Amino acid sequence: MASPDSPEPKYPSMFLFFSLPTSGHTNEEVQQAMMEAIDVLMEELITDEELERVKVQQRAGLLRSLASNFGLADNLATSHLLMGDWRDLFDSLERINAVTAEDIRRVVRETFVDRNRTVGYFIPEDGGAK
Repeated sequence: MASPDSPEPKYPSMFLFFSLPTSGHTNEEVQQAMMEAIDVLMEELITDEELERVKVQQRAGLLRSLASNFGLADNLATSHLLMGDWRDLFDSLERINAVTAEDIRRVVRETFVDRNRTVGYFIPEDGGAK
């Protein structure tokens, strides 16, 4: 799981990656796999198909969130909080459509660098024996 607005979205904060190792694997193995995936994003552009799939998911999620009165109010308030103007919500689809593979690589290269990284493990009291 990944979340760009953790713990909350008003000010730049954390981009949280969260995962659980499957039976027989360690936290270190999962961390290594995550770092390898980030390294690929730093060096290679995602494909047009991958980019379009993410854009479709983002557009659909936004439109679904506007389907209720609460969702519309929440999105308008969030837009005002983050962008300074509730009307900015109505430009969201254009901003999603404008993202390029180069944009993604640039942001990954700027954001996911060693000096910005904190790694933590949750380890059960029994050491994970179960």
